[in-house]
Amino acid sequence: MRCPVCDSNSRYFFRNRETKRPFFRCEKCLYTFSTEQKPNFEEAKGFFKAQWEESPDGGCPDSYPLFYALLESVGRPSLKALDFGCGNGEFIRFLRNKGIETLGVDPIPVENDMKPYVYSTLDELPEKRFDVITAFEVFEHLDRPRDTLSQLLPFLDQNGFVFIATTLTNRALTNTRCIPYWLYQKDATHIGFFHERTFEWLAARFNLEIHILRHCFVVLDKSSQRLIDVDPQGTKFIFRKEEHSYLARRPGPF
Repeated sequence: MRCPVCDSNSRYFFRNRETKRPFFRCEKCLYTFSTEQKPNFEEAKGFFKAQWEESPDGGCPDSYPLFYALLESVGRPSLKALDFGCGNGEFIRFLRNKGIETLGVDPIPVENDMKPYVYSTLDELPEKRFDVITAFEVFEHLDRPRDTLSQLLPFLDQNGFVFIATTLTNRALTNTRCIPYWLYQKDATHIGFFHERTFEWLAARFNLEIHILRHCFVVLDKSSQRLIDVDPQGTKFIFRKEEHSYLARRPGPF
């Protein structure tokens, strides 16, 4: 079995008890994935719409202020953001209310007042460059995450960054006994799970700086002249200029 991230060999890892889907783990980048067909578009559409009704504020509302603090610390008078896999558009609303020009991409149509700012594909976007691209709880749904990242990066400004929210397996899957109790793997639309090493491989592949925070936030940064720090109260993440940091690293070739 070949890994859809780094094309290395992968071995059987576990089988989901409810869906019976087998999952494999890459021997090189530790990406965990299923090759069985995920729900079709209409099934997924119904699933996500039900989620939007259940959580109208979006998937990660508690992390929005943390992310906004990063944008503030960039120090530019104007910023443009793209929310990839924007769902019902609540994060777009959050940023636009902060004065940040924000667009979204999602194949499932948005049916609220954010609809004018959401496009179904990247090709439809009227803007071709963004200072930041976000993906909140999106990458675990992707068949080919490396290819998706490759498609997103041309839309990123030369000093921009990608902000990804997804639960990493470093802590969640410390051993196979944890798997049956891990809620993340019970979602039928989740087909891939990332280890820290997976994102390190992707950062090396695309020559990006990497910051990993709280085992669920990943920043892939085109700039090598800044690090991410935590404010004294521990309530927000901020960029500050620095060449070297234990939190910011540009991985070498694997």
